[in-house]
Amino acid sequence: MRDQPRYTYRVWAVLFSLIAVSGCTAARRNAVQSTQQAQSGSFGKPKWSFLSSDGGSASGTPINTELFPPSGGTTFSDREFNATHPRVEEFVHIYQTRWRTFFQQAMDRSARYLPQMTAIMRHEGVPTELAYLPFVESGYRTEAVSSAGAVGQWQFIPATGRRYGLRIDRYVDERRDPVKSTRAAARYLKDLYDMFGSWHLSLAAYNTGEGNVARAIERNGGGTYWEMMENNELHPETCDFVPLFLAALHIARNPEEHGIYQPEEAQLRYDLVTIDRPVSLRTVAKMVGASAEEVTDLNPALVRGVTPPDREGYRVRVPEGTKEVFEFAYARMIQEAKQVEDVAQATQTNGTYRAQRGDTVATIARRFGVSVASLNQVNHWRNPSHLKAGTIVHLPGGPARSAPVRVASKSTHGRRMN
Repeated sequence: MRDQPRYTYRVWAVLFSLIAVSGCTAARRNAVQSTQQAQSGSFGKPKWSFLSSDGGSASGTPINTELFPPSGGTTFSDREFNATHPRVEEFVHIYQTRWRTFFQQAMDRSARYLPQMTAIMRHEGVPTELAYLPFVESGYRTEAVSSAGAVGQWQFIPATGRRYGLRIDRYVDERRDPVKSTRAAARYLKDLYDMFGSWHLSLAAYNTGEGNVARAIERNGGGTYWEMMENNELHPETCDFVPLFLAALHIARNPEEHGIYQPEEAQLRYDLVTIDRPVSLRTVAKMVGASAEEVTDLNPALVRGVTPPDREGYRVRVPEGTKEVFEFAYARMIQEAKQVEDVAQATQTNGTYRAQRGDTVATIARRFGVSVASLNQVNHWRNPSHLKAGTIVHLPGGPARSAPVRVASKSTHGRRMN
């Protein structure tokens, strides 16, 4: 996914302090022998208990099949995802002790995303175990950013993200989108597997780039990931990337056996609506009666907090069950905006406005961005509070209205009043 290895979160700072003590080579001893002894199921079958076998929740709620239509996919052996190795066992222990807080927090966040991620992996034809890779990449944080510019739960750099269809511009960064970035990651991982024929090597390439792994294979004359570790053919971070993932996967399958609390189901749920003009997420939240934080959290890809000016429209997530409420409010907003545009266009030609029922001098002043005093002055109103519907209002900057001619009248005493 990147040309050079980059460090994921603060966890890597701790990792390399450990490597400095033990040494990468010492940590890899007996690597080949351990790989040969690896047996499918040695770490147990997947038991993420709040997921059903079809990717739905334990309560029977299915994954949105409109977003994720069923697919046969490809069946892979889980042998590689259950490999035993001293370095994997070491990281299991570290996750349980030194990094326990980090792992528990990542575990809690994962409860929201894993059901959809698992469904996407299955639909894209890759092992569902890969849905656990964000444990190592980002701790399931959508806002994660590395020093190398990798962003999101799957830590895509811009070039790779765009290569796999993610939009990245001043308005939108879909590397932060948990659904779209997961689909891109699944396709990238599948391409890597087609290239290397091994999930261990594919994961290594995801970390350090396919070119680096291809060159390591050439230098090593082929061989497995573990053999290349033994021969120091990989970057130190990549040496531990696969063991870190396998250790996280092992614990996540049986968290309570390792002193990690299993989170309650909190699957990401939402409705999709289409917006064809810039609208702030704060305004969207008001339309559906939700908090700005909730709507912003559902749309992490909108980095400026506003929908982009797309002609074809941009799909926004709103809280589940609020789609109809939003569509009604949005249609009303569009209608009101059109009325204002029509009025503005009309006033550009003649500098006047016909007062509508309910209009006041203050509301007309706000609508056209002028002061109440200037409206009174241009229209020579004696009592502006008695503004009637249908009255032609002259606007400051438009054709000037002549002051009314006051006709002299007689007082009751016969004297002229000027």
